[in-house]
Amino acid sequence: MEAIGAFFGTTWSSEIRSNRIWFIIRRAKYLYYKNKLHATQDKGSKKLRAKVVKTIDSGALELLVQTNKLKEIIKAREGPRTRTIARLEEEIAVLDRRSQTRKKLDSLRAIVSEKGRELQIISAKIPSRDSIAEKRKRNEVK
Repeated sequence: MEAIGAFFGTTWSSEIRSNRIWFIIRRAKYLYYKNKLHATQDKGSKKLRAKVVKTIDSGALELLVQTNKLKEIIKAREGPRTRTIARLEEEIAVLDRRSQTRKKLDSLRAIVSEKGRELQIISAKIPSRDSIAEKRKRNEVK
């Protein structure tokens, strides 16, 4: 428990102790290390896969918002950037539809953009609630 606490740098609330959160933490750590290992064996390539980002669900992203450790999971440097960006946008849209607090969404966008600059994986603008609504209206008109 302390080891995972140190990894995620979090305080242990009852929510984080629940089985769902434990599963997400285990799965995220497994994917992170698996991809790190795979990348070093890939003909000398140091580029890590965006597969980790693709498989993380919105529950994990919510946890990562709380623990501010998105960087630990998203280690993809280059490669399928557009897929990574699309996945993150999709997760944000899911959280948006579920009427999560604006604070959580804003902090997620901030983390994504900050880590994106750092890891060079974000090259497209994360859509805001307004732009998603506008896009829906345009689609309905067509």
